[in-house]
Amino acid sequence: MTSSRFQKIVRLSRDRGALIKASLVIAGGSLVLSMILSAVLASRGTLFLEAGTLPAWTTLPDPASGYLAMARDLVRLEGLLLASRFVVPALFTTAVWAAILLSFRSPDRRFLLTGLAALLLGAAAAILASYAALVQEGMRGFRFRAEDPVMRQFLYFIAGVSLREESLKLLCFAPLAIVLRRGRPIDALVLAGLTGLGFAFQENLFVFFFSESGRSAWIRLLTSTVLHFSLTGFAGFALWHLIARRFWKWEEFLVVFLGVVFAHALHLSLVGMPLLAEYAVLAPILVAAIAYAYFDPMRENLDAAGLHRRPSPLGYFVIGSAVLACAILVTSSMGGPFRFAAGDFSASVASMIPLAFAFISRFRDL
Repeated sequence: MTSSRFQKIVRLSRDRGALIKASLVIAGGSLVLSMILSAVLASRGTLFLEAGTLPAWTTLPDPASGYLAMARDLVRLEGLLLASRFVVPALFTTAVWAAILLSFRSPDRRFLLTGLAALLLGAAAAILASYAALVQEGMRGFRFRAEDPVMRQFLYFIAGVSLREESLKLLCFAPLAIVLRRGRPIDALVLAGLTGLGFAFQENLFVFFFSESGRSAWIRLLTSTVLHFSLTGFAGFALWHLIARRFWKWEEFLVVFLGVVFAHALHLSLVGMPLLAEYAVLAPILVAAIAYAYFDPMRENLDAAGLHRRPSPLGYFVIGSAVLACAILVTSSMGGPFRFAAGDFSASVASMIPLAFAFISRFRDL
């Protein structure tokens, strides 16, 4: 791409009017394409139903087979996940946020390679978390049960899911934090966020695969994906400070880490506990608050050098969200009548619009 063309893209990414027009064009094109595909496939009786397309063995590894056999089956399952068609929405969701995080720093080939390493470390943390879950829940019986008392259900979320995931993400980020101990705060913030983003990619892929649909990709773009990279970014930044200060004031890191574990558990409880079902609408607000807590230091330590020559986070977010949402509408229309696909799509998008505008307001002046 030539320099002049790239600078044109940079200017467009900061032009709100151009972003609105581009989003409307994308939405209009996808709407027409969805209607055509739905009508053509329905008339031919070839609607692409997704059910029953998974290989028969794609169940979770059996904890009764032992530690080594369970690890082998998990690796085999991860390979199948990466070879599935659901890797596309998972990769795109990751790419949108990776571009946004990297836009807070001046482009650098070496740093991009380090960012890729952070993503891979985050994905590795997700695989380790899956194995730990199999041991904890399958072998030790510490799992969620709807009939359990409320405090035991919350204990599962905080001492089970939240603690193991946040611990493993920080453990995998630790090597980068050590390497960066004399680096800049923005580098630690971005790489910690990318580590959490790698974890979210693997989790999204798992969810899409076993639900046999990538239709929740747009919702997860704004919720679970943001939750993971924001929590890891915030806690990873505290870990970087701890290592840079040679473990002086370690209690500050401990407070941040415990707060991150509690926040994660609270979000899981809002969406997973039957008793709190009526308060589930608060979960997106919690995600926005956590994201703001991460993006505040990102904005404070923003690499301002050459900022006007870099694409805006707002441009990445608006266009990326529009493309992903419209792609989901198109694929949904291939699996059933257009009116059903449009109805489901409209309901999911409408529920996430307030959260989308929360991010737009955060990026609009960058």
